Amino acid sequence: MKKIILGLMAAMTIGTTAMAQSQVADRSEMIQKRTESVAKKYGLSDEQKQKLLELNTKYADIMGPSMRMHGNRGNGGAMRQRPGSNFGARPENGDSAALGRFRLSEEQRARLDERRKQMNEQREAYNKELQAIMSDEQYKSYTADMEKLLQRRPRK
Repeated sequence: MKKIILGLMAAMTIGTTAMAQSQVADRSEMIQKRTESVAKKYGLSDEQKQKLLELNTKYADIMGPSMRMHGNRGNGGAMRQRPGSNFGARPENGDSAALGRFRLSEEQRARLDERRKQMNEQREAYNKELQAIMSDEQYKSYTADMEKLLQRRPRK
């Protein structure tokens, strides 16, 4: 019994370590790919590309998943629904108690608003530093592309 438990613990430790290393590699790979993509699309020089890589690395921890602007899965971020499932369905009889479970409390709403405010501030800081890296023409093209991207996203 002791050997089985020790074997399972060893396997879990190895698996956890491998996953952590994989996530670090995935994160740095994601930053590198984003940098390469932007550099190619907007014709950045090698010096600009290096500065952009540093900027993307700096803001990857702060902005997290939102840095993956092209990570949309094609479904607008909606959850996949199983046939016959009524997830998200409104009650037919107008039962307000059933509707309440999908509403946010004031505290949750305040935390969400604060997080949104922080994200906007961080995005503005990122864009300000990016503008210093890019030429005026490159930055104008970049902001136009980001506006198009934001207009395509469904708003809730």
